[in-house]
Amino acid sequence: MTKPKPAKPSREAKPSLSDRLAALGEKAKALHEPTDLLNERLTQAERALQGLNLGVSASVIIDADVYLMWGKDTSKWGLFSARVGSSKEVPLLNCSRNVRVHAAKALPKLLEALADKVEQDADAVHEAIESVDEFLALFVEEST
Repeated sequence: MTKPKPAKPSREAKPSLSDRLAALGEKAKALHEPTDLLNERLTQAERALQGLNLGVSASVIIDADVYLMWGKDTSKWGLFSARVGSSKEVPLLNCSRNVRVHAAKALPKLLEALADKVEQDADAVHEAIESVDEFLALFVEEST
């Protein structure tokens, strides 16, 4: 009795370089379309925050060394990102896709930070008004 010969490992044909390049193009398209949608949604989020006319800045850590902030550049309020320890703030839509993805997830946390900041600033303004009122009362008392 003869032993059966072991089956030769099948060698599937490797896709050609042009096939791999075409597949890569399709994969890139599948990445770019949702990225464009993310950018549109981040723009909408920024406009929604601008519409609130908050007048305060706040920031939250979104990664080990990156934070997301709501603040004002020289002319308008917007969403920015910066590295921890850096004073260079970059408009969020100009950041890497990875930063934008992490920032999108951190928007609720940023909203909470903004609400806290508005409350703190409102309290500080009320205290300042009381201080000015007390100061002005000194003049009213002196003139009577």
